[in-house]
Parts: sequence; C-alpha cells; structure tokens
Amino acid sequence: MIEKIFKKFAMFFFLLNFETSVYGAIQNKILIKIENEIISSYELKNKINTLIVLSNKEVNQSNIDKIKNVAVNQLINLKMKKIELAKYNLEIDRNNINSYLNKISSGNIQEFKNKFKVNNLDYNFYLDEVKTQLTWQKLIFSLYKDKVVIEEKVINDDLEKSLKLNSTIKEYNLSEMDILLDNNTDLNKKLSELNFQIQNYGFEETAKQLSESYSASDGGRLGWLSEKSLSKKILNTVNKLKINEISDPIISGNSLMLIKLNNVRVKQVENLNTEKLRKNIIEQRKNELFSLYSNSHLSKIKNNLLVEYK
Repeated sequence: MIEKIFKKFAMFFFLLNFETSVYGAIQNKILIKIENEIISSYELKNKINTLIVLSNKEVNQSNIDKIKNVAVNQLINLKMKKIELAKYNLEIDRNNINSYLNKISSGNIQEFKNKFKVNNLDYNFYLDEVKTQLTWQKLIFSLYKDKVVIEEKVINDDLEKSLKLNSTIKEYNLSEMDILLDNNTDLNKKLSELNFQIQNYGFEETAKQLSESYSASDGGRLGWLSEKSLSKKILNTVNKLKINEISDPIISGNSLMLIKLNNVRVKQVENLNTEKLRKNIIEQRKNELFSLYSNSHLSKIKNNLLVEYK
C-alpha cells in the first residue's frame, strides 16, 4: 500500500506550496484522506502554526516552508493512530490529560491556552491530539504489557556485583528523540531534516514535535540516569559524547534514536539509594521496550493503509 502514496506526492506538495503562499485566502478543503479520516487545509494550517508558535518562532512564510513536511507527517501518523484506536474501547482519564498539560505548560495551563487564543490557533485540535497520543500509549501498554518482562533477579544480581566492584558510579543527564522509520524512508534526507530542525528549534522542541518516545511531552528529557540503567548500546554511545553534544543516529529496527548528553556526575556507592536505582533500571528498560513496540505497531499500520492525496 505504501508505494501508492508517492504517486500523488509531488502533486500534493505543489498544492501545499501554493496554498501556504496564499495563507490569508486559503479555503478549507480536504488535502489527504486515510480511510475514514481526513486532513483538511484548515487543520494543516493550524498544525503548522501551532508547531511554529509553540517553538517560540515567528509565523512567516520561511518558517512555514521549514515546518510543513513535519506537520504533514505528524498529522498522517495521528490519523493512523485514530483509525487503530477506533477498534478498541479505550478512554483516558481527565486527570491524565491534565497531568500532561501541566507538564507541557510548566504548570500554567491557562497561560498555555491563552497562547493559542492570542495567535488565533485552534486549541481543540491540540487537545484532541493530546488525547489521541495518551490513548495510543494506553493501547500499546494493554497490547504488549505481557511481553515487556524484566527479570528483576537478573537486575538485582548485576547491580549487586557492580556495586561491590566499584566505589563510584556515573550518572548521566540525558534527553532522547525516537523517530519512526518506514521501508521508504530516505535515511540521509531524514537526518538532514532532523539536523535542520534541531539547529533551528533546539533538541527539546524538536523532540516535542517529532519524537514517538514516551518522553516527548517533556522535550525528550530523561533526567539523571545511572550508567547501570542504560543498555550497553546506549552507554557506549553516551560515553563518546561531550556535554551538550548529540549522538550519531542509533538505528534499532524501524526507529532512529538520537541522544543528547546534558550533564555528567559521579556518586559514591555508599551514598546511593540502591532500591531507587534498581527501580529506575527496571523502569528505563520497560520504557525502551514499550517504545520499540509502539514504533513497530505504527509501522505495521502504515504498511496497510492507503494514503490518498486529493
């Protein structure tokens, strides 16, 4: 199915270039259809402007051109998730939504909503997107929780041996970005787009916009993690980085990961809360597995849905 998408790709972006160059006179029309879901010109315009405004950039033609591909891809992924979610009877508690909004707005939801009003943005579109993303996370958890098995005894044994052999332990303050790839992704082009986004909007804002990871709502920030909580692949990558440096892409299955090293510190073993460390290790490993399952599930959906460009 995915090959059919590109037959109308060139024509679609010709239309998009034309539409965005006459933003003030744009008519609301269907641009993309995915089964019973549509992406309208109004929704795309709102999405583009929202991404720009929330990145604290000026809404102008230059920034519109820079962000429109990102907006299209995000909306397509969102609609595909909604199609899949319609097969299940899942609801998200209002408290979960408020918790997310509190995090994304740094505790001031009303000021965050006012930002939409002042910039003539449709907050309801954004809120619907938040609900969809949170429901998607709930779906992935319900489908794959039995497969995400972490052997606590193995974790405990490895941790105990490590602490006996070392008097200190390194902790890394990290941010991550997890990008979904499909069979038709041009890796060099994707990396070029990511580099452009990071240079113009910063790592954290790009993670909010593009990352499929559970940490996306917090700008990809993972906070302080012990070296023992990281997989060997991630640890080897992090050890090569300088503070504020971003890693080379880590390709795993159908996803691409970037890691940013924010800071490093060393702690004495006797000052460690080993129970908290053990829980952090288990939680980190679980999150990594859920992210992999989430990307894999969305990738399967993409390969079975027809995207029609009108």
